[in-house]
Amino acid sequence: MMENRAKAFVTPHTDLGESPLYRAEDDTLHYVDVLGQKINILQLSGNHKRHIIDCPEPITFLAFHRDGGYLICSFSSIVHMTDDGHWTVLKQVFSDVTKERLNDAGIDALGRLWYVSAYDFDLKSGIISNRRLVVTHNKFDGEFDGLLTDANGDLYAFIWDGGAVIKYSSSGKLIRTWDINAARVTHGAWVGPKLDKMIVTTAKRSDSKAGWEGEEAGALFYVPGETFIGLGKHVFGESARNK
Repeated sequence: MMENRAKAFVTPHTDLGESPLYRAEDDTLHYVDVLGQKINILQLSGNHKRHIIDCPEPITFLAFHRDGGYLICSFSSIVHMTDDGHWTVLKQVFSDVTKERLNDAGIDALGRLWYVSAYDFDLKSGIISNRRLVVTHNKFDGEFDGLLTDANGDLYAFIWDGGAVIKYSSSGKLIRTWDINAARVTHGAWVGPKLDKMIVTTAKRSDSKAGWEGEEAGALFYVPGETFIGLGKHVFGESARNK
C-alpha cells in the first residue's frame, strides 16, 4: 500500500457509496449506498453518529428538495422522498432496469434536474450546446466516475478502479492527484462552514476482496493537504437567484 494514500475517517460501511451531499445547517453529510438501498446521514461534528433511511429501490442520485426531504433518482424513476421515508414517484423513466437505468444527475442554479462531455449552458433557457471534450484519460488506471467543480472552475474527477482524485483546470490541464486508500473512488462533496474541505465516497469490489493489504473500500475519506474553495449544491425546485 502506498504510504501517502488518504486514510478513512469513517470505516468501511457501504457496498457502493455515492452522491454525497452536505447540509451546513446541522453539519451533516448525506450520501447513498446504491446496492444497500440506503441513505446515510452522518453527523460530521462530534462522534460521527450515523442515521440510516432504508429505500425500496437502489438509488443513484440524491439532492435536497425545496419542499423538504430529497429528490432522488432510483434505477427506474425520479422520486420525492420525505425525511420520514415516504416515497412518491414523480416520473418513471425506465420500466426494465435490467436493460437501462438512471445513474448520476445534477441540479442547476434554477433548481432543475438534469440527468444526461461538456456543453455550453444557457441558464435562463436551459439550452445546452457546443458539446466538446474537456479531459481524456489514458495515462492512469481506472475510469472516470463522479465529477465536482470548485469556485475557480477547476474540475475534480473521481477514479473508479484507480484509487484517486484528480484535479484539472477548466481547460483540461492536470493540476494534482490524491491517492485514496480504496480502489473504487466514486464521488466527493464540499463540506464545512466555508466549503473548504472535501469528503470522498468509495465502493467495495464486487467480490468483496481487498485489492491490497489494508484497503478501506466502502469507507469515507477526507482529501488531505489543501484548502479548497468549494461550491454549495443547488436545491431541487429552488432558484439560487432567490437566495
